[in-house]
Amino acid sequence: MPREAYSIDALANLISEWLRDEDVEQITFASAAPDSRAPVAAVRSNGEIRFEGLSAEEDAMSSDPESLIRHLLGQGLTLVSARTASTVTRVELVEGRLKLRREALHAVEEAFPKAEEQTGPVCLPQAHALLHAIGIATQDGRIRADRARKYAQVNRFVDLVSDYIAEISAKRPIHILDAGCGKSYLSFVLYYYLREVLQRECYIVGIDVNPDRVRDAEQIRRKLGYEHMEFRCGSIKNYRPKQPLDMLLSLHACDTATDEAIAVGLSLNARLIFLVPCCQHELLSQIKDNPLRSITRHPIYRARLADLLTDALRTCALEAAGYEVSVVEYVSPLDTPKNLMIRAKKVGGRNPAALARYRELTAMFGVSPSLQEMVPWLKEGSLKGR
Repeated sequence: MPREAYSIDALANLISEWLRDEDVEQITFASAAPDSRAPVAAVRSNGEIRFEGLSAEEDAMSSDPESLIRHLLGQGLTLVSARTASTVTRVELVEGRLKLRREALHAVEEAFPKAEEQTGPVCLPQAHALLHAIGIATQDGRIRADRARKYAQVNRFVDLVSDYIAEISAKRPIHILDAGCGKSYLSFVLYYYLREVLQRECYIVGIDVNPDRVRDAEQIRRKLGYEHMEFRCGSIKNYRPKQPLDMLLSLHACDTATDEAIAVGLSLNARLIFLVPCCQHELLSQIKDNPLRSITRHPIYRARLADLLTDALRTCALEAAGYEVSVVEYVSPLDTPKNLMIRAKKVGGRNPAALARYRELTAMFGVSPSLQEMVPWLKEGSLKGR
């Protein structure tokens, strides 16, 4: 067997070890060739590995990560880096040999404030029980160095939703759906913020198709004694709330799972919708002949435009349904390139101008998003309705 083949095997084995290492937050695969395909990232989110930037065929392989890794390496994506909370390790294949370089990330731990200096709605020592239960704080009341970014994200999340919460009447409990909840870290944070900080009544339901994640979230709920939360295993399409839905969360839902959450939010007339989309690859294979083909002929540009187009269409769809929408950076792009949050507030009935913008975009690029199959009036029919 050629020496390079042995090196590919060694690189694949190294990447497999990184996937099993819970300290590794993200692995990025790239190519040194010009005009090559866009990089692929394996991102650890809520204890799970999610691949971003895959083709539809490759996405079908993601259930077998080791085979997918060897496929990506065979496609020439042999510039690989692994990031933890404190280091970035880069490895590349050079003349049949593996070359590794490790760099320290100094800023996170050194700049992180001591407990007595921490500020924000979710901080020590007040929130110690919560932060310890979700793995951010140690038992003796300190923020874990490898969870410093997670701690910052927690408070950033609360900052981004707090103004919207203030507009909800305090005369009744706030009803919240976490769609595709996973371990529900941010739902736990939101529950704490509402009940302990704001002294507001709330009821949060988390739904996920993964029974292990639901079980883990339920264990944390019992440990914290959060009586007004519940977790269900199944599809969010079957959820029927007993009370009007005030807020729908869909954080890091992969590809069209975000569209499913939007469709459910619209059907339930949710007052607020907060989305952090992930792995937007559905439209990548659909974008072909279009007015921007001078740009989209380059694979990297096409992949980035597909991400942008996907979320722009989602924004137009929400506006067409009568929502006021804003898009903000949820976390630093150094943490993950999938760092945008879409915030939507119901302000009126359906909007013909926004629907026209939606249809103009789909026609321009010749795409048919799953969202319009889930919400048929986006594609055709009248605007009558809520």
